[in-house]
Amino acid sequence: MKTFEPYVEERPNDLEIILNVGNAGETIKIFLNKGSSFGSNHLTTKLIADAIISIDEENRSTALDIGCGSGILTILLFKLKYRQIKSIDIDTYVLKEAKKNIISNFGYFPSNISLTDENVHQLNSKFNLIAINISGNFISNNFKMISNLLAQGGYLIISGFNCNKEKKFIRLANQNNLFLDGKFLQNPWISLVFKKFSI
Repeated sequence: MKTFEPYVEERPNDLEIILNVGNAGETIKIFLNKGSSFGSNHLTTKLIADAIISIDEENRSTALDIGCGSGILTILLFKLKYRQIKSIDIDTYVLKEAKKNIISNFGYFPSNISLTDENVHQLNSKFNLIAINISGNFISNNFKMISNLLAQGGYLIISGFNCNKEKKFIRLANQNNLFLDGKFLQNPWISLVFKKFSI
């Protein structure tokens, strides 16, 4: 399995991220402490957050956040009422920042969130949703393995790359029993939503 490089995104001050939910002006607020873990104001983070929000509520069961960084997507998944959330990152310092951010948002560390430094190849559970916002070749190099962790009818949401890689990922998805269910675009970045065929 190919691993991924830790990505630094300096956050010199505490930050509040506001995400729109639905059409009624409802928002989700996420607080991030100052730090260097990735996941705050980058467009790829916004795009994948919007994609996660778009998933209908009946599918909000188990979720996997690969390369959780600051923990922003984990916090979002909890606020969207996912029942079980597993968040992994190879950088133990990043995990400390993620834990601090999670506690800062809720005042405690929720029992239904698991935060670990496991690699993808160590996992054997199935998830209804998998979210990955990682640059480089990690997603493409490990696409089959990641797809195998997805439950039937589940969603794989990927981000961290330019629009010119869209066709490549659609081809990989089709080879692994997934089809394109949606896309979120802000040039030059894109987030793709794939759904696994139900048998």
